[in-house]
Amino acid sequence: MQIFAGSANYVPKNSTKTIHSKAGKLRGVILTGDGAGTITFYDNTSGSGTVLLVLDLQGYFLLPSFLDFNVLTPLTFSTGLTIVTSANLRCFVITEA
Repeated sequence: MQIFAGSANYVPKNSTKTIHSKAGKLRGVILTGDGAGTITFYDNTSGSGTVLLVLDLQGYFLLPSFLDFNVLTPLTFSTGLTIVTSANLRCFVITEA
């Protein structure tokens, strides 16, 4: 098991980024930004396909925030992990592969 939490796991605003191109687990997400927006997590190596998670923040969400998936069962991905952010949100993900 290897935990990934380096700068490669940072996803800037208004972007699509592939974090992994193989199977793994999403352990946590740190959210930050300037207001309302959406972050979509795909089990794929592109910004389409099987949706793992959609975070739709409507501006009342306190940023920065940390979502810990270790408390529950981690979200698993089999093909890869690609994240799409909207214009107002950034995230940093903690993964295991």
